[in-house]
Amino acid sequence: MNKRSRVQGLLENKMGVSMMTLIPTGSDIQSGDTLITSNISTVFPKGFRVGTVKKIQQAPDAVYMSAIFIPFVDISNLEQVIILPPTKEEQYDTISD
Repeated sequence: MNKRSRVQGLLENKMGVSMMTLIPTGSDIQSGDTLITSNISTVFPKGFRVGTVKKIQQAPDAVYMSAIFIPFVDISNLEQVIILPPTKEEQYDTISD
């Protein structure tokens, strides 16, 4: 999802190229926008930064457009990542002098 305009699409990586696809034609998305996870997924928590839009691709007669993006992490070896935020009950050890 586009953090600035809230436009949604599908994030995917094909042969090393990271793309946001299925973006409705005419949507407000531009180079430099930050992509984040949305609340649609039941696997990934919402609001985590994914990458920055580099280029918009749109065919003149297409219903959808796509955006190439630069991911914030090297995803070449990842299959799936689960982020578990700490709960309020958890306590962490601290280092004291």
